[in-house]
Amino acid sequence: MTKKHEAHLKPVARGSELFPDPWLEKRSDLLSAIHFRRKPGNVRSGHHLVLYASRHEPGEPADKQKLFAVVRATRHGDDCSETSGEFPWRLSVQPLMVFPRLKFAPTLSESGIAPNKVKEADVFWLEDAEYEAFLEAVKSRLR
Repeated sequence: MTKKHEAHLKPVARGSELFPDPWLEKRSDLLSAIHFRRKPGNVRSGHHLVLYASRHEPGEPADKQKLFAVVRATRHGDDCSETSGEFPWRLSVQPLMVFPRLKFAPTLSESGIAPNKVKEADVFWLEDAEYEAFLEAVKSRLR
């Protein structure tokens, strides 16, 4: 069966790092490029990446992590450029949808994504049902 959506879940804050809210002023770089620890070979041009802030408030439970943007890969992960640092692989993206304030963004639990899915990997495939649930959570925020 063919997937309806080619979408991934991408964390942008790890460990003790708190993601800022509002975030656009300090992290506008996320609207043009996303960095990975390993080369993201399973990401293809045109795939959607749902960005989430794994830590935005001290002590925040995993199911309250915020899904704050959707970007589209503009090149294949195999073709991304290598830089330096802990996340050396840079993939060019373009923004599709952004919640500039985390308080307005849907959470993992609202999107039907199990918190245990988002452990330590750099990027995760989203099943069609998970991506559809995320889109429904976005729609509910617009009502």
